[in-house]
Amino acid sequence: MKINLLQVYRYKLPFQFPLKAADKILTSREGFIIEIVSQQEKSGYGEIAPFPGLHKENLEAALQQLKTGWPKLKQIDWQNSFSKSEKDFDKGMKELDLSPSVQFGLELALFNLMANSTGKPLYKMWKNSAQKTVNLNGLLMGAPAAILIQAKRLAEQGYRTIKLKVGGQPVKEDVRLVENVRTTIGDDISLRLDANKAWALSDAISFGKAAKDYDIEYLEEPLQNPREIPQFKDAATIPIALDESLCEISIQKGNFYKNLNALVIKPSVVGSIERTIELCLWAREKNLIPVLSSTFDSGLALSALAQLASVFTLAETAMGLDTYKWLKEDLLVTPFKADAGKVDVDKIARNSAALRMEMLTPEARFE
Repeated sequence: MKINLLQVYRYKLPFQFPLKAADKILTSREGFIIEIVSQQEKSGYGEIAPFPGLHKENLEAALQQLKTGWPKLKQIDWQNSFSKSEKDFDKGMKELDLSPSVQFGLELALFNLMANSTGKPLYKMWKNSAQKTVNLNGLLMGAPAAILIQAKRLAEQGYRTIKLKVGGQPVKEDVRLVENVRTTIGDDISLRLDANKAWALSDAISFGKAAKDYDIEYLEEPLQNPREIPQFKDAATIPIALDESLCEISIQKGNFYKNLNALVIKPSVVGSIERTIELCLWAREKNLIPVLSSTFDSGLALSALAQLASVFTLAETAMGLDTYKWLKEDLLVTPFKADAGKVDVDKIARNSAALRMEMLTPEARFE
């Protein structure tokens, strides 16, 4: 199956609330939707949306990479390479030399194209059995008073896992907020924390020692220098997860992984669906919890991540896909949405095929 058309569309989705990213305040999410069309006139959609402060590439660089890679992209028989082996497919992608968000978006379009061509949903592209539903962790952000209102609402809505951002205020105040959230949601709901690499080692240890008393599932990215995780683990003894540092540290070499309890995997950051699957399977082998997470993407990418989670993560583990609530609108005709903290995998797979084309602006076309 070869490609004879690549259409690039731009989108801009306003946030419900301003979102701080690196040194910027974002009021909207911008990205590309790409559509690839095969010689058999079947199509597949993908999403390329580098996030400020997280990805090195921007949209202009992404577009240039698509333009440069197009001659090689249309020469490869993608269905044949995937049928032979997933590694052959991955090899073809590496020949294009794309940045992580670009490779993920293009892979997603190719997988959706193959699914459309075979009449199968994305989650049935692999032989592994899939979960019927996928849990999401409810995400708390904002001022402390608003966070407690959100926490109460999420608990009442049926979420069984809640994630709280910490590291944006003095350690003692963060610990007090964790205590208040735990009191609000009760003891039966899992509580995850994410510091986004906020702390030096001493502050992280102080926080970790205090917060462990509140039954924390894991603390994500506590350190400015993730190579100090072993020292932190010895001093604080709180479960630890890594997210963006997965691109900085070779956790699959040596015994570094023994300091960890979970991997938070963003496919558009680790760079490919194949790498995502590899990390999920490796994590399970090492008794770590794999959690798929998004970068405030539209429902198109979120639907794909939920489907991947249904196949390659652990049953009942909550995924980091609740970010859809921060967007005022979705690109899907039937928006990506959770019900009681869960999504129905088959339902979201069927809904992910229909886009609101009126929200997309044509950007480029390659034939």
